[in-house]
Amino acid sequence: MTAAMPAVPFLVMAGLYHVSTAALLVALGLSVAQGLFPIAGVTMMEHLGWRTAWMINAVIVGVAVALLFLPRLGDKAIRNRKDRSNDISSTKPL
Repeated sequence: MTAAMPAVPFLVMAGLYHVSTAALLVALGLSVAQGLFPIAGVTMMEHLGWRTAWMINAVIVGVAVALLFLPRLGDKAIRNRKDRSNDISSTKPL
């Protein structure tokens, strides 16, 4: 019996699209981001000043990098499963 996977949005979305449709959406998202981010950056610099705009960008990137290093919930579940299997195997009679 396999462990049930949690209902994660990207796993659900992967089943809804073919590979070509998924690649199209990724390409569209990338080109939209490349078009909108410079405009958003210049607009932020115009309204807030360049120092504040760079500070906001640094905070956003810092939070994103910090989130990358946080332990995932799935890793904890795998670790707990391994610990339980070690406990069970150590208590078996010879």
